[in-house]
Amino acid sequence: MMKHKLFVKALWWKEYRQTRILLWLMLLASFFPIVYTHMWKLWWASKSMRDTFVKNVTYVFQDGRAGDNLYNDYGGGLIFIILGSFILSIWLLGQERRNQVNEHMFALPYPRWILYLTKWMIGIVYIVSAIVITLGLDFVVLASSHVSEYVSIGEIVVRGLHMIFVAVSIYTLTLFLGSFTGTWSMQALLFLLCMTLFDFLRFVIGKFVHIFMIPVSESAQSVIDIGVWDRFNVGNWVTHEGPGYSYGFISIVSILLLLAGMWLYSRNRTENNGKQFVFPAIEKAYIVLGVIFAALYGGTVGYDFFSPGRIGYVCGAGVGAVLCYLIIRTLTHMRPRR
Repeated sequence: MMKHKLFVKALWWKEYRQTRILLWLMLLASFFPIVYTHMWKLWWASKSMRDTFVKNVTYVFQDGRAGDNLYNDYGGGLIFIILGSFILSIWLLGQERRNQVNEHMFALPYPRWILYLTKWMIGIVYIVSAIVITLGLDFVVLASSHVSEYVSIGEIVVRGLHMIFVAVSIYTLTLFLGSFTGTWSMQALLFLLCMTLFDFLRFVIGKFVHIFMIPVSESAQSVIDIGVWDRFNVGNWVTHEGPGYSYGFISIVSILLLLAGMWLYSRNRTENNGKQFVFPAIEKAYIVLGVIFAALYGGTVGYDFFSPGRIGYVCGAGVGAVLCYLIIRTLTHMRPRR
């Protein structure tokens, strides 16, 4: 059995040349909401605004929570870095398929899982570089300002590690979605669904249970109430911070997504490029789940806006399911122009 190096210089150079503009965009996108904001508040704003900012930091610091005001701009920077990594994943997989570049990549003397792993690693390097450089510059700005005595390098490091963890997790997810989708548009759509699906399902399933008065046992209700399922809420991976963050669970999920992405990418068929899904089985599962979710949503709309009863729910569910099936079947049989 042949052994392959995980680091192939030629592949890294190829991916870097193809995507280096995104590294600079990620740096700029994180610089403005974090470093530039602090520079403006501490250096260029009017004296009254600077004094107000320093006063707020000082007031909060008395309670031992200086970070609440001093580092609350980091969340905006994280959002932009996640957006940049999302675009990077589309560029590396969805756009590559659109331009038929992967057909040439698959002809190289490297296993496909090495190609996928290289794409994943180049994204990790971009994310880490953008966050380390941005927070390093921000530390210099804060340490040379009127709030220097409240700056904690330890807290900046902890927050930076959290930002890296979140961005890497989301990037791993978006790259995984690209391993079985045939177009960048479907890859983007599935990511948006992942960000919102949990809250949507909790709402429509709760409505279904309420309308049909389905009894829920105490043991089942206790499982729902303890919030175990919130760990699957991808939106919470981004917005939640502090005690209770599921680092262990998200790490396991991310590792599984990485391995699954490598496995799926290794079995891609180039003749399916341009289709919404590379694998027919996944396309069928998408259709079935889409119809079920549309039926639940259609039933909720029918109950709330047309007839507040089970008949209204059933009629709405039927209309929603039929419309969704027709739309999905049309979309999945379209081959976008390359």
